[in-house]
Parts: sequence; structure tokens; C-alpha cells
Amino acid sequence: LRIDNENEGARKLELDIDRLSQEQVKMLDDMRTTERNFSNIISERNTQINELKEDISEKKKVISTYEGSFREVLKLSIKLSRKRVKNTRARIGNLLRRKKNGDNDPPDWQ
Repeated sequence: LRIDNENEGARKLELDIDRLSQEQVKMLDDMRTTERNFSNIISERNTQINELKEDISEKKKVISTYEGSFREVLKLSIKLSRKRVKNTRARIGNLLRRKKNGDNDPPDWQ
């Protein structure tokens, strides 16, 4: 009777060991699958980050080009304004000289 109890106890222990071994194998497999999934997710995110960095770099180049164009237009606008002011001063000066010299004919502004 005692031997039967010990055999039964040993059989239960063997079953427990087998069950725990199977659970351990399943857990390790689940862990590897999870690690693989997270590794894939991280790889995808890194790819997205690199693509976004490239987009930002391209946008910075475009902005730089626009800024350069804007500066060039601004410089040309200032030059044109200076010429217009200079021409206006010359016209006013000519008008004043004519008035001073007694020439009362109106200038042809058109």
C-alpha cells in the first residue's frame, strides 16, 4: 500500500513535471514571438523616422530656395525704388529750375 502511494505520488510528480515543461516551452515560444513582433515594429518605426528626416531635409532645401528668391526680389525692389525716387527728385529739380528761370510752361508729365 505504501509502495502504491509512493508510485502514485511519483506519477503525479512526473505529470506535473511534463505539464510544467510544456508550459515552459509554450511560454518561451510566446516570448520569442513577442520579441520578433516588437523587433518588426521597431524596424518599421525606424524606417518611418528615416523617411521623415529625408522629407524634412528636402523641405528645408525648398525653404532655403524660397528665402533666397525672396531676398533677391527684395534687393531688386529696393533698387527700383531708389531709381524712382531719384527720377522723381530730378523731375522736381527740373520743375523748380524752370520756375526759377521764368519758364512757366507746364511740364509734360504724361
